[in-house]
Amino acid sequence: MNVLTLASEDQSFEYHVELSEVSKIVFIERETPAKTLRVIRLLNEVGNPISSLILASDDDSDHYHELIEKFGSEIQL
Repeated sequence: MNVLTLASEDQSFEYHVELSEVSKIVFIERETPAKTLRVIRLLNEVGNPISSLILASDDDSDHYHELIEKFGSEIQL
């Protein structure tokens, strides 16, 4: 089993995902009337979402765009 774990420094948040179930990661940016949604979506082999990580703050938009510049808008695993 190959599990990815993301956790906050204070351990108030943990996220675990089995990497063998993920075949693609996509970065989606969508404008809404209230704000810009920035989503990192993990997809299985048939393209169905396993999980969606939504950035809650516009403060993180620079880092989000750095990821897209580095990896592109889709990462095929």
